[in-house]
Amino acid sequence: MLRSSGEAVPKGQRVAVIANDAIGNFVVVTPLLRLIREEWVPSELVYFGGTRTAELQAASALVDRSAHHLGDSPRATAEVALSLGPFDVVVNVESGSWSKALAALLCHSSTLVFGPCLDAEGRGELPHPQNAAGRLWLDPDWCAEDLCARHPCLVQGHISEILCRACGLQGAIPPYEVPEHPPSAEIPEVLVATAASSAEKLWGGANWRSLLERFRREGVSVGLLGAPPAQQSRFWKGGEEEDGWVRSDLVRDLRGKLTLPEVVGAARLARLVVSLDNGVLHLASATHTPIVGLFRHGIHRLWAPRVPRLTVLTPEAGGRVEEISPEAVWGAVVRAWS
Repeated sequence: MLRSSGEAVPKGQRVAVIANDAIGNFVVVTPLLRLIREEWVPSELVYFGGTRTAELQAASALVDRSAHHLGDSPRATAEVALSLGPFDVVVNVESGSWSKALAALLCHSSTLVFGPCLDAEGRGELPHPQNAAGRLWLDPDWCAEDLCARHPCLVQGHISEILCRACGLQGAIPPYEVPEHPPSAEIPEVLVATAASSAEKLWGGANWRSLLERFRREGVSVGLLGAPPAQQSRFWKGGEEEDGWVRSDLVRDLRGKLTLPEVVGAARLARLVVSLDNGVLHLASATHTPIVGLFRHGIHRLWAPRVPRLTVLTPEAGGRVEEISPEAVWGAVVRAWS
């Protein structure tokens, strides 16, 4: 019978980790991967992500092997999973139906399971253990202001910390650890990332144009990061106005011209990064470059990286990100440079 993880993990086990292939999701899981390596000392750690994070997965020193469960057909994924499994420990940090099914496919009869998983008969979900880790998995609101008070195992309430503690890992939460390569293009002083995975994260084209025009008046060069324009509409919102900024010479177009490890290298070389809550912001947070990040109120408690060089801006509670004023963003830029 499968066992939900209410017990210690012996060293030397084969471990599978399942995560979403949004770029930010990969980045916030890297502290979990580091602690798994340090505390569980797996004989092999296999990471199941997807095609969007394939470059990061392939180059990461934190995993021994990587595979896709997003971006390939379910049949192909199941065949790969069955060829690689079963595993002694399965960690699933996603709540989708497919990730729960994949977690079950990767198990044998006595696998230790952390996170959502189908039960041994596929009729429901494997119950979480009745301990502090299990209570974390079951908590429906990880963005709550009182989350740390409800769960004494937490100090900051950041997503990386939650995932580590929900897996029973005890060590200090490591920093982000992502592959980094020197960029293949000249990098401007400021990098901006204006697209995001949902419309609720967007700041609005007029706001961005105001900021970009201010940079131009100050003689500051700006580069635009993001997916290739032809691909951006598949997964990201907000790219419709970016071509106009490129035509107006407000930004240097770097969309799709850098690999993801090169984006990390570019962020390190820049003077500043200004970004929505997206993958670029999380990649940049693995460097020492100052960042101005625009977040939804409340979501920032869960997703804003806990790094001192990040300035977090949010609207008032219940407000929209687009209500953050360009003046507030510019003020944060000036403070970040001071």
